[in-house]
Amino acid sequence: MQCGLFTDETPSIMTLPSCICHKGLCILCPLVTQLNLVAVTYLSCCRSALMVLRMLSTVAVTYLSCCRSALMVLRMLSTVVAVTYVFSVCIRYEPLDTQVPPALPPASCSAPVPCIHPRLLNLPQWGEDQKRVMSFLSPSSASECDGGCRALQRVVRSAQRITGGKLPALQDTYSTRCHRKAIKIIKDNNHPSLFTPVSSRRRVKKFSDVPQCQKFFLEGKTPNLPGILVDGMVQNQNRYKPICQLFNTIYRFATLYDTTNRIPVFSAYTFSGPPTDPRPHQPWMMEPQLNGENNSPEMKIMGEHSQHQAGNDDYINSIQKKGVNRGHLFPCSHAHDLDTQKSTFTLTNIVPQVVSFNNGSWREMEEHVRGKLMTDCFSNDRKIKAYVVTGAVPSKSNTLNDALKNALNDRVNIPDLMWTAYCCLDKKKKWMAEAHWGRNKKVKRKTLNPETLGALEEKLSEFHQGGRVQVFPKDCPRGPKPTTPSNQPSWKNSLKIISSKVRNLYNSMMNRIG
Repeated sequence: MQCGLFTDETPSIMTLPSCICHKGLCILCPLVTQLNLVAVTYLSCCRSALMVLRMLSTVAVTYLSCCRSALMVLRMLSTVVAVTYVFSVCIRYEPLDTQVPPALPPASCSAPVPCIHPRLLNLPQWGEDQKRVMSFLSPSSASECDGGCRALQRVVRSAQRITGGKLPALQDTYSTRCHRKAIKIIKDNNHPSLFTPVSSRRRVKKFSDVPQCQKFFLEGKTPNLPGILVDGMVQNQNRYKPICQLFNTIYRFATLYDTTNRIPVFSAYTFSGPPTDPRPHQPWMMEPQLNGENNSPEMKIMGEHSQHQAGNDDYINSIQKKGVNRGHLFPCSHAHDLDTQKSTFTLTNIVPQVVSFNNGSWREMEEHVRGKLMTDCFSNDRKIKAYVVTGAVPSKSNTLNDALKNALNDRVNIPDLMWTAYCCLDKKKKWMAEAHWGRNKKVKRKTLNPETLGALEEKLSEFHQGGRVQVFPKDCPRGPKPTTPSNQPSWKNSLKIISSKVRNLYNSMMNRIG
């Protein structure tokens, strides 16, 4: 019986008689039993051998695959070694002591390698090694090309023979990488000192013009305030200016500023935890972009007076004159790190707020909201995160008239109403929202009770007419789910009560009959 031909249909020795009797004596029984054991062991060994052969074939295939991968790796390594060798040869040569002509090089170069503009060699940020390589790629005379270029060509040809393929031109590789690097730097808005995009150098028309500014709004959607901001577009661009608040090269929060009333319409930010540092003693800053389109986009300590925004002069003796002080929309107590705390001290984030209101019920509300955000709001990775929008409704009177009581320094509007709302995911990953608002006036100490988001939007509709007011997207709940009052039972409860009474009546009748 051959091992390779073994199948389940092959007759086994176990089917033979267990013994052969001759003259009443069973003489072959032990012998046959041993033969059976030998046969079974042999067949088991054959099956094991088949499994071993299959495993060996798998190993062989894996080995061949590894060999093929090894060949590819060797080819790649040879290419890298060859290119490295080329550059090492280029750098090893000393640059030629020749004067670079001020004129542009001719369109065609007699050298076999491409020409580089000679003015590139004078760039101050280039290192000596880069200048040496470029000096070989841009020969200024045929004699120089005969020496350095031919040596470089020989190295390139040797490298091509080693790798078995054609190497890309050095200038093409260098130009492609430089172009790719330049595009990456230009797109990086975190480095405004190097290349700041035009959209952030100028006053933007909408917050989405600066991608880093969208993260302060839930789903990247800005509030909808009819007549001011609709579908992310500013309606009156000469009056309302979107500001992506930039401090120490990082965007901290977003503000929509009213240059006529010289107060913010709202400030939007993300809450990520309580402050890690005490309240800083930060000087008040201003927004350079509001004084000119080409000014720096980063907030700075500037002069005391500005035409399109409030200045420090406007708040001099404001408590004695009007009974108001500087009120944050993005409070310093809601900023997580020190730099973000400092960034809240910009006058584009400030409104004239009645002192008793600012230091009383409004501050208590800010502390209450901070506690709620720390315990109830989490992101998908279980970190504290909530979206907050705080705004102010200006008084309707013209602030340019000195006789009006709601004008600070004849320039800055004193708002009538202040509001705030937040939306976040709770521990069960369900959206939750809460809102507060209060009159900016001197009243007895009053607690600002939590309100629904829908109630706030309905309140703001009184001041922003002509469309739908929406502070957050539709995912945020506008109000509590409708529930049936306990004193008015539902139909389901009524049926239960009726069924219970019928059952009791039936039981009492059966007891009387029985």
